[in-house]
Amino acid sequence: MARQERRPGISGGDEYQGHDLRVREMGISVYLENRSKFPQEELQQYTGKWIAFSSDGRQIVASATDLAQLEDNLIGAGLDPEHVVFELVPNPDMITGGAELS
Repeated sequence: MARQERRPGISGGDEYQGHDLRVREMGISVYLENRSKFPQEELQQYTGKWIAFSSDGRQIVASATDLAQLEDNLIGAGLDPEHVVFELVPNPDMITGGAELS
């Protein structure tokens, strides 16, 4: 499978800006309502990793240790990175900085 061109902001050097657009397209209130109900116990298994939520916030569709790998995992699963919401699950022992976004 040929690798798709990376979009700036997902795994390039630019700051990621696309997830807010996806959330607005499907209705931020639906996403936020479903995301707030997502079980914290399930999130704990992704501590320190990037995850991709479905656009409705009901399920995690992929995970990885960095954004580039997350994008690859999504594409490999036949999912469009433009139609998910990215989130870093915080690790209480880690201080997150800008390097994690590139």
